[in-house]
Amino acid sequence: MHRIVHFDLKGAPLQVQYFEKIQLVQTIGHLEFVLKHPAYHSLRELPRSPAVLCPSKPEALQLVKMMLEQVLDVQLDAAFVHIGADEHINLGS
Repeated sequence: MHRIVHFDLKGAPLQVQYFEKIQLVQTIGHLEFVLKHPAYHSLRELPRSPAVLCPSKPEALQLVKMMLEQVLDVQLDAAFVHIGADEHINLGS
């Protein structure tokens, strides 16, 4: 049985060898790092907030797929990926 434990290392390298690394890719909330850019403003759930992606827009799915592909291209041995999908309080607003 596997035990999943969350370590928020803020980019620090994992020093313990017996843990499996699972990449976190934010997919709905916490997307300020993307949605703050003018090219992606149209993908916001709320025009005034860069935090949440509007999942009903086809371009939003394309963006999420692109981000996941970029991460998985770097970590070819990934068995799992954490898609975040939390703190989406503004969905449907």
